[in-house]
Amino acid sequence: MSCRCSEISRCNRDITTLGQMIHQLTLLRSEDAKVKGELEKLGDASYTAITPRNILSLVSYEEKLNDPISRLRKSMLGDCIDEKRRLEGICKSMQNEDNAYHKEEEEKKKNNQ
Repeated sequence: MSCRCSEISRCNRDITTLGQMIHQLTLLRSEDAKVKGELEKLGDASYTAITPRNILSLVSYEEKLNDPISRLRKSMLGDCIDEKRRLEGICKSMQNEDNAYHKEEEEKKKNNQ
């Protein structure tokens, strides 16, 4: 068993970074909704602006342009949440190990005096 203070510090920094990423990805949810709304408006405007034979597929395509980005954002958010939880578990384990190590070191110092 050894001191884990530096690993704990790095782990906590990673957890903080993931927390910030989760926050930003969550904020993007409202931006996704705005983009989706604008794309739906574009689809509606296509009915009045142009009249190709394939207008229905064009409108459908316009309305779904943001779907891949939205799915990717949701996937990234889930991955970040899972990784943050995993690191929190690892960090807690390292903290327990580190506390035991430092307690043992203190006991050794007291016994040597």
